[in-house]
Amino acid sequence: SSDLQPMLHLICQALRDDHVAVRNAALFAIGQFSENLQPDITTFSDQIMPLLLNYVAAVEKSCSGHLTKAYYALENFVENLGSKIEPYLPTLMERILTALRSADASKRAKELAASAIGAIVNAAKELLMPYFPALMEHLKGYLLNTQDEMRSLQIQCLDTLGILARNLKKEVFLPLSEECCQLGLNLCSQVDDPDLRRCTYGLFAALSSVMEDGIAHHLEHMTTLMVLSLKSMEGVVPHYCENKSFMLFDDDEEVIGEEETVIEDDEDPDIEGYSVENAYIDEKEDSCVAPEIGR
Repeated sequence: SSDLQPMLHLICQALRDDHVAVRNAALFAIGQFSENLQPDITTFSDQIMPLLLNYVAAVEKSCSGHLTKAYYALENFVENLGSKIEPYLPTLMERILTALRSADASKRAKELAASAIGAIVNAAKELLMPYFPALMEHLKGYLLNTQDEMRSLQIQCLDTLGILARNLKKEVFLPLSEECCQLGLNLCSQVDDPDLRRCTYGLFAALSSVMEDGIAHHLEHMTTLMVLSLKSMEGVVPHYCENKSFMLFDDDEEVIGEEETVIEDDEDPDIEGYSVENAYIDEKEDSCVAPEIGR
């Protein structure tokens, strides 16, 4: 930690460099420091936060790759600030809300802003309350948008909704909990997407802590969805033996005295393995984890 200050000084200088590759490297370094040098890194919030806030505001929203790196650094840094986030919260939330409501902001910019809300609420907790009504108003608009081209933004907002439910006080979210349950159940029945189902199961888990026994009348529907996700073979890709040679009669096909290998009806002897797309693995994992969270 004694070397941290001079290193951060160099990184802050790099963030003002003329070359975008240097600035990208500086953003990545801030993100990595934020992940691996806690809590020491947070003592430098007075130096880093103003730079990050100004940087995010200055990045052209059309430069999605560079904007992603800027939000990566911002999210990782603010997530562990705790109460130290308070002086920066007005400016930070102004940036986030502007991105969410702006018609000129790209879909990717809105996704990054919605994702950043999760990191902010982890740090701010009840300090976020003055901004909560405006946040919910914007999130609701994207949550109810079922257009395919807006699916990734809808999923991100669903994930953020679960984080809000998990981190805000129970009495804050309880009036919205039934509506959120219905939203999640309706989305699962209307949209076939593993990422959406995964985020919905996370939302259900968060709501179970808020609603407690009040969620009981939804449990059968919720658990049925999760069991179906676990049983589903969607996204499972079999890999066949490519080098298997074909012979009319195998040399060892009828060797007297050897036991015959029995192949089950549902097994294909030509299959050497399976792969499963990551989205479906994540969906199955969250199907297993979600029932434990509210216990």
